[in-house]
Amino acid sequence: MIKTAPKLRKKPQHSGSMHITKKVDYGLVFLVELAQSKIPLSIQSIAKAQGAPYSFLQKLAQDLQQANLIKSTKGAHGGYSLKKTPSKINLKEIIEALEGPITLTPCLRTPCNCGKNCRIKSVLTELNLEIATSFAKKNLNHFLT
Repeated sequence: MIKTAPKLRKKPQHSGSMHITKKVDYGLVFLVELAQSKIPLSIQSIAKAQGAPYSFLQKLAQDLQQANLIKSTKGAHGGYSLKKTPSKINLKEIIEALEGPITLTPCLRTPCNCGKNCRIKSVLTELNLEIATSFAKKNLNHFLT
């Protein structure tokens, strides 16, 4: 008879109350690589340098290009480069390009089930504005130093 090890209960994983998504994390890595380069870079070279999934970076590049944060150049010396200087690209616009509007809770985006009796929405709205404002004050240059 084969005995099996007793099943260990996994501790619930907590991500903390707020976090930067993997998409935004890779987006920042992508943009910092472009900001540090004097020449356009290929997605493949960034993926290799950072150990990032190529297909994931391709999707990020599309989103960042749609948001007018990067541009692509075709040809032998082509690739991606920033469309603006690093000081003109802030963290808020990067997050919003990749994840949509910054919101602490979905009820700040859509109608809340609480209706007029909601006691937390006004405070969360104020906090949300403070966070978005703080993100807007940080630009790519902050990641280069």
